[in-house]
Amino acid sequence: MPEERGTFDAAAPSGRFEVVPGSGTGDLVGLTNSGGCTYRHGDTSVAYAFTHTPA
Repeated sequence: MPEERGTFDAAAPSGRFEVVPGSGTGDLVGLTNSGGCTYRHGDTSVAYAFTHTPA
């Protein structure tokens, strides 16, 4: 299950997310994953960055 947190301001709204520890089931037990993104005014797309450690 992911948890997401973000900040929103006029310059650059951004978000961070991670897998809640202990929430994986089946083949995903022990999974760790996190990432984030930042939106810049005028951008036509937003890149997301991820880090992943297999279960």
